[in-house]
Order: sequence, then structure tokens, then C-alpha cells
Amino acid sequence: MDHAIIKKFIVFPLKSTIIFAISIGLIGLDSRIPISVSNTLTPIIAIVVMLLMTWGFLSGAVDKTYYKHMKTGQKIFFHEIYFEKSDYDKLQSMIETRNFAGLNRLHKSKRNGIKLKIAYTNDKLLCYVQLIQYVPFQFALKTKAKQLSESEADQLLNSIHEMTLAV
Repeated sequence: MDHAIIKKFIVFPLKSTIIFAISIGLIGLDSRIPISVSNTLTPIIAIVVMLLMTWGFLSGAVDKTYYKHMKTGQKIFFHEIYFEKSDYDKLQSMIETRNFAGLNRLHKSKRNGIKLKIAYTNDKLLCYVQLIQYVPFQFALKTKAKQLSESEADQLLNSIHEMTLAV
């Protein structure tokens, strides 16, 4: 891909920081409440603080990285589909001819085999497709990333949509 028009963005986990600040504020609030035997507010605050801290940690731990096409301002989405190794020649031919009409007739696989990796924007002005094959213990690139036109990207994404509806 042309790296001059693609930019990587990492979103600062603002939501998780705010959630942690609220939970620390609740701990401070709880320390100001007078201690008594009939005080039921302290255990409730403790439960709420534990839930908020867990929520804050989980929302901060999720990867917030995304890529953006700078010319159009569109976010880039990635899609991967696995196929059987026996369909490698057919997939390669489809990529070379840029005709994805028979994609739904190929045999899908769960994991190993051939991986069709697609990067695209919602407006379909940017769409790249690449084949990656599983060799023992890792995937290896089999083709260079090919850029598709808007109509070719539309055909590919429609074929993928038909495949998901058929399953």
C-alpha cells in the first residue's frame, strides 16, 4: 500500500481513565462516610468500585488502533476469509483477473490453508486484496497486495456478503 496516504491512529483510552477516576472518587467518598453497624452504603460502594475498576481495565485493554485513508478520511476495515489449500490456483486466478463472481463456490476452511485478506474503506475507493498461505507454524505472503477499482471492490464485497448469508 502507498504509506503516504494511509495513517495509523491509536485512540487514547479516555473512557477507561474517566472510569478509573470515578472509582477512585467513590473510594474517597466512602472514607468520609461515618462507620456504623447499620451502614449498608459501604458494601454497595465497594461493589460499585470493583465493577467500575473491572470495566475501566477491560475498556482500556482493548486495542484501539485503526487505520485511515488520508485522501478521503475513511476508516480502513480488514476482512479475512480462509479457504482450502486446493483452491489456491482458483483464488490466485480470481485476483489476477479481478473477477470474484465464483468466490462463493470455493471451499471455506476454519483456519489453516489459504487466507484471503481484504482491506477496504466503506466508500470502496480504496480496496486491497492479498493471498496468504499457511506453512507450518505461520502464514506466509503468497501474492503482493493488489489494489482493486471501486467496481471490482464492490463485486468482491458483494461475493463475501453472499458467502456469509449462505452459511
